Amino acid sequence: MISIWTYLSIVMAYFRGLISDRRFPVKVGAAGVFGIAGIGAFSDAYGLSGIITYITLLAILRVVFSVPISLAVKRYPEAMLKSYRWSPCLILIGTLSLLAGHLLWLPVFLALYISLFWVLYHSVREIRGKGTQDFVDVEVWASIIGTSLALITTHFFSIEIAGLVGGVLCFTGALKPVDVRAEELLDTLE
Repeated sequence: MISIWTYLSIVMAYFRGLISDRRFPVKVGAAGVFGIAGIGAFSDAYGLSGIITYITLLAILRVVFSVPISLAVKRYPEAMLKSYRWSPCLILIGTLSLLAGHLLWLPVFLALYISLFWVLYHSVREIRGKGTQDFVDVEVWASIIGTSLALITTHFFSIEIAGLVGGVLCFTGALKPVDVRAEELLDTLE
């Protein structure tokens, strides 16, 4: 039988591994911005049609931005890796536009983030030796924590402050360098 201390050390090592992942703070922040702050702000401003507008803008702009970004990856891999690294800052900029009262800029910055980040995300993780289980663990736990944090922040403060907290968390994730070189990226894409 496993002792409680052994079990706790295994659990703590597991969560230390998740938290040290560059994606973790970005996903924690993004969960609150995408699922709570964005939808809540559009709902407050425009009701049900605001929610539909927010989701529609995100979907259309994601496609519009993803196509040229996908084409640019092979031509400019080093620049695209830098864009990938700093793309979570777009979430912070989007939440600042929300605070400034420029609501329609939020889905623009979020869609640009999605396009810059997700076009490279799986390739970068593959190069770093991360698999599906690593991806699932980070995404699930960070989503739970991020959504909970946003709900609590919204309860005590406001939707805009919850968005700002999420944006700041995304910025902290961008500070950690991406340990992948342009040559490795090109080899993987080939």
